[in-house]
Amino acid sequence: MTKMATEIVKKMRREGNKVIETTIIIRSAVVEYADILEAVEVKPDDESDAPWDNCDGLEHDITSIGHEDERQARGVIRRDRDYHNRRIIITKDQTEHWGVRQFARDRGATKQVAFELAARNVQTTIDYLLEWYNGERCHWFVVCEFLDEYASCGGIDDYKYASGEMKHEIAGEVADDLEQKGYTVRGIPKEKKRAYNSKVNDQNWTG
Repeated sequence: MTKMATEIVKKMRREGNKVIETTIIIRSAVVEYADILEAVEVKPDDESDAPWDNCDGLEHDITSIGHEDERQARGVIRRDRDYHNRRIIITKDQTEHWGVRQFARDRGATKQVAFELAARNVQTTIDYLLEWYNGERCHWFVVCEFLDEYASCGGIDDYKYASGEMKHEIAGEVADDLEQKGYTVRGIPKEKKRAYNSKVNDQNWTG
């Protein structure tokens, strides 16, 4: 990986009773894509709302339970300093709103199969919510600052996606901006270059 060398040249001139100082930054016109990719950071996104605040299908309630009930109940949130015994509750009305059972029935499933699919969806949703409440999941923020260019994307709930495909997407946006300024970005993976060329063609077509 080649690091970019930067040369700073300062020039001064006098105009009347004023001294004007000019700073000129000289860089190579060739940028390595690997350097851009290395500059991309993936970090927790503390500004994003909880997923159930803006997403249908995650409606639920939180209720308090006793110690004895906690031993047998499903959906119990791990204890913390503020709360002791809490449990995630998803009501029948909430699941009806999701429409999983009706969706299955409309596609030929029997009543029993549709019921089982809906029940499985409820448990999967509870497990997903538990991961959030227990701090095992969070939103991710992908950001890149490189040669005065900036690109970012937040609210991503899948770290593998954020650190993989989205990381390249953000690096590609920065590479795109740099090339529009006159830089040559070298070493873009072939599949990313094809996607980039397709994006440019779409922009040119739509004006």
